[in-house]
Amino acid sequence: MRKSEERFRLLVEHARDIVYRFRLTPTASVEYISPVVFEISGHTPGEFYADANLAIAITHPHDRSLVDNYIRDGEFGRPLVVRCLHKDGSTIWIEHRCLPIYDPAENLIAIEGIAREVSENRHVLSSLEQHNDTLQEEVARRRRAEDLLRSFSSKTVGYQEEERRRVARELHDGVNQLLCAVGFGLDAASRDLRDRESEAFHSLEQSRQLLDSSISEIRRISHNLRPGLLDDLGLVPALRSLTEEFEKRTGIPIRLVLPELDVSLVFETKTSIYRIVQEALNIVGGKGGSVEVALSLCDGNRAIVAEITDGGRGFAGSHYQTASLESEPFESMSERAGLVGGSMTVDGSPEGYTRLTLRFLVSSTEMEGAG
Repeated sequence: MRKSEERFRLLVEHARDIVYRFRLTPTASVEYISPVVFEISGHTPGEFYADANLAIAITHPHDRSLVDNYIRDGEFGRPLVVRCLHKDGSTIWIEHRCLPIYDPAENLIAIEGIAREVSENRHVLSSLEQHNDTLQEEVARRRRAEDLLRSFSSKTVGYQEEERRRVARELHDGVNQLLCAVGFGLDAASRDLRDRESEAFHSLEQSRQLLDSSISEIRRISHNLRPGLLDDLGLVPALRSLTEEFEKRTGIPIRLVLPELDVSLVFETKTSIYRIVQEALNIVGGKGGSVEVALSLCDGNRAIVAEITDGGRGFAGSHYQTASLESEPFESMSERAGLVGGSMTVDGSPEGYTRLTLRFLVSSTEMEGAG
């Protein structure tokens, strides 16, 4: 027993942590404290034996209430970390792990514990906290920059659409009207020519045909720049007109699922849906199969969903196994949707089709009427 006690004493006294026993009753006293306390606190074990209040006295004034609450509430199952004042005046951090000692009547009579200095850990933790704060500030800065860039891009798209609308109006109301006036002049000149077989008459007729083709081309350009139906009647009529023109131009059949919507979409949302559908139709290639354009409301009319399915034709040579938002031509379409708070996904099936799905949230201010 004596040898075991000697080995235990040597182990405790050479440990790098402070081992102590503090008696609470009948009078407060330090019954044991290991010699390493001098190396950590600057106070000798004899000073703690002579002054039972020294352990509290060297505790930082701001942390003494923590010690009182720890003992009063009996929270011995968790470690206690407090600041202490070294004898040289510096501040050190001490972590206590305690074991309560009770008498047969279940009264707390003493506390045994192990204390270790964790100042270095606190410095590392403080550095990590400062680093985290710096990272959070950088993340916040980047988010602000992204929001600013998104706002700028959104405004740029809005300005582009407004400019498209202005140019389309000028083409329709200005250039087109002038060409129509030229057409009336050519008609009058043709009527004045009596010789229907003359070279001059045939030249006028050829000019008239070229003029008609020019007027049709300007109307087409004007419509593509900014379809008046989108502003005047809404998204659904504009998409119907767009798909009809696509069928007539390409011969590719389109299946439409376009129910009337009980929402009045804002300019940016309906323009983005229209432009993405327009871009998707422009890149449909291959042979066989039809294209499907579907529009619907979901989540209790809180979101509008548009789907464009290639029916196996392929979007610009893409394949369902390789299609992704990072690949061309889907990246720019996805970015356009994101500028107005929407999202786009790309998926396919083993049958070979590829589907683009657009989703836009509908605000309460948009739930006003048919659109």
